[in-house]
Amino acid sequence: MSGSTLSLGEDSEKQNESRTKALVLSPERTSENTAVPEDMKDTSPSMPLELHKICIQKDVDSRDFGFSVSDGLLEKGVYVNMIRPDGPADQAGLRPYDRILQ
Repeated sequence: MSGSTLSLGEDSEKQNESRTKALVLSPERTSENTAVPEDMKDTSPSMPLELHKICIQKDVDSRDFGFSVSDGLLEKGVYVNMIRPDGPADQAGLRPYDRILQ
């Protein structure tokens, strides 16, 4: 991941917009660039691609969705960067390194 990040909190001008956002994401818990020990390459099953559609409601108090995103450094895409503990994204099951598709 690179240093580019974006918080998904909404500006005060957009307070009247919907408080629910739908995301389609692909869990990317590991990266192709992560070193895998040679002795584990033959024994570990390949991770199947899983697509999940989740809806996250904006937190009324903090007026955000409880996560930030960053662009992929070596792979194109938008990835979940940080999750606020017990925030809407955490409660919906979003995890760091999940790739947002839509």
